[in-house]
Amino acid sequence: MHIRRTDKHTEDHRTAQRSFADFAQSFKAWGYWAYPGVQQGLRAFLGSEDKATFDAMPPLLRPFGAYWIPSSYFVMDMSAKNKFVNIRQGNERLGQLYGSLEDAAKGKVAAGRALHKDEGMVLIAQMLLMSGCEALIASFSSNVAILVHDLMYARKVSRGEMTHAVDVNGRVYCGCGASFCMTLERKTVREAGRSIKHVIDGFKY
Repeated sequence: MHIRRTDKHTEDHRTAQRSFADFAQSFKAWGYWAYPGVQQGLRAFLGSEDKATFDAMPPLLRPFGAYWIPSSYFVMDMSAKNKFVNIRQGNERLGQLYGSLEDAAKGKVAAGRALHKDEGMVLIAQMLLMSGCEALIASFSSNVAILVHDLMYARKVSRGEMTHAVDVNGRVYCGCGASFCMTLERKTVREAGRSIKHVIDGFKY
């Protein structure tokens, strides 16, 4: 399960920002209606850039289990004044943290060891773990979810297995990529009198 509750959701004109409860409901619905195995054994792997996910989601997923990469592997400081707000603020905060670590590392070996912790490494590990799961619960407006979907799909096809992917915003993944789909959706709403073919022909590559 990849949970991104920030800028990607606010770009979606069709739905409000999805809550933790929405993700939990999607997981339980998939488990009840589509999961081919024993439902009692279901567990959710949580991938997110917002560490609040790891506190909020496990209670909502009960009686099913949940697991995730521990917060200690993240660089981001989530104290009150530095709490995650959105991806832009998060990127700026990471830049500040890495700058401070590099400065400290010049004079202190112990501080230099902190540079081995990398938010990018955590994200890649999350994607690889999610792609190895039975199903994906995410938003196809996220490029991370798109990559996880495609990695999972490649593995499933090689094994002759069905791919299970649920978009919390109700999209059907067409394979063209999230950014293009979202732009196409906005254009078709703004230019309702034009056919989809004319809208697509209007794109400049």
